[in-house]
Amino acid sequence: YKNKDIDTIAAGGSNVAFIARRKWVPDDEVTECTNCSAEFTTLRRRHHCRNCGGLFCNECTSKRAVVLKYGFDSEVRVCDACYTAIKSIGKQG
Repeated sequence: YKNKDIDTIAAGGSNVAFIARRKWVPDDEVTECTNCSAEFTTLRRRHHCRNCGGLFCNECTSKRAVVLKYGFDSEVRVCDACYTAIKSIGKQG
């Protein structure tokens, strides 16, 4: 895994697992939205989710939320899945 910082590796039998540190997905490695699979173009731009780091189109990252665990104390662009997760945690606490 190119340019990934690996924290832990575990192996057994024919299985291998690893834990990598959170890192931005490089723009040149992704040609379509992680959620809806729409191809990125000059009009359909890529946007990073400030929570998970994935690349999404505008329609799939139109929501904004505060992501304190990564130092964002004002609302930033997040993907729909992260928005739902962040909002559900807020309702519990």
